[in-house]
Amino acid sequence: MANRTDHQCEFVKASGTRCRAAARTASSHCWFHEPGLARERLRARKRGGIARSHRAVTLPPDVPIKPLACVTDVLNLLEATAHEVRSGQLETRLANSVGYLCSVALNALSQIPVPGAASIVQFLVVPPTGVATCPSCDNGKNPDGTNCVACRGTGTLDLSDVPKSDPAVN
Repeated sequence: MANRTDHQCEFVKASGTRCRAAARTASSHCWFHEPGLARERLRARKRGGIARSHRAVTLPPDVPIKPLACVTDVLNLLEATAHEVRSGQLETRLANSVGYLCSVALNALSQIPVPGAASIVQFLVVPPTGVATCPSCDNGKNPDGTNCVACRGTGTLDLSDVPKSDPAVN
């Protein structure tokens, strides 16, 4: 078996150290230091620069705006985006951005109250003593046997800090 240094590039850097890259077959230099490959290296650098400056695959500017007013709209956009990625019309980085924005839209849509949805309104009558029986539980316990969060398992609420309505105002 040949020694590793037999295949090492013979180029010596300005610092005096030898290039540690493997030499090309039937050559004493690596691809970067072979004198006869200067023109090929230049072409490769140009091709690399062109590839890096290539514009990302995006949609044309005249594509209509997709509304995101409901969950169905968001799902339709995700479906269209997935199809465009699969067919090569859209770059995956842009599709990831669309996916993230769709998740933000879904989160925002979940915050909007639905018209006609039931709302729970509870009124708490504060007795003059400031202590009331907890309306949320049965003597401090929930139906599953755990302590009530509202009264912390005591069965009563301390309402001395709750502002009382002024009878003169009513």
